[in-house]
Amino acid sequence: MGVIKRQGIQNSIISYAGVVLGYFNLIVLFPKVLTVDQVGLTRILPNIALILAQLSALGFANAGIKYFPFFRDKAKGHHNFLLLFLG
Repeated sequence: MGVIKRQGIQNSIISYAGVVLGYFNLIVLFPKVLTVDQVGLTRILPNIALILAQLSALGFANAGIKYFPFFRDKAKGHHNFLLLFLG
């Protein structure tokens, strides 16, 4: 069996195991352990975090281009602006 085929089968098995684990966690375990309000809260908090992460990244690229000339100093390594920009 080829390497690509074997790795594809392994990745498929891992993906399906993740789906089964997620099903068990969300459909079977959560309703028995948590209240309806707590289940809803566990669903909404990651969604809000994802939306806020996308919104915070909207203007960051343009801000980096605009403010880089103020930090340009080769002796000081551009004041680590590149690390801030990539982080």
